[in-house]
Amino acid sequence: MGQAFDKSGAILGEIYANTKHEVFDKLINLHPDAHEIRIRTVDDEFGEAEKRLAGATTKDPRLDRMLADLIVSTLPSNQERTVALRKLLEAKDCAVRAQLERPGG
Repeated sequence: MGQAFDKSGAILGEIYANTKHEVFDKLINLHPDAHEIRIRTVDDEFGEAEKRLAGATTKDPRLDRMLADLIVSTLPSNQERTVALRKLLEAKDCAVRAQLERPGG
């Protein structure tokens, strides 16, 4: 994923591609006057998420939506992203049911 920014820091555009080189080329072609271009990989995004998770407590309310937000912000909108979000919701539902089930019941 890559983003092009103007001098004030506003996002001019965002591009997804298979390689960083492709992202850069597309951003330069679409926004030749961009003041700054930032390129990140999905691994970069997930690595930061892991760091945030490692330092957070389980009672941190920001964690409730963190993984879904990460999926939406790092993956292109397509059917597979929708499936990932649906399965994340299913996993959350299973965890809630597991918490509610009492031993021996």
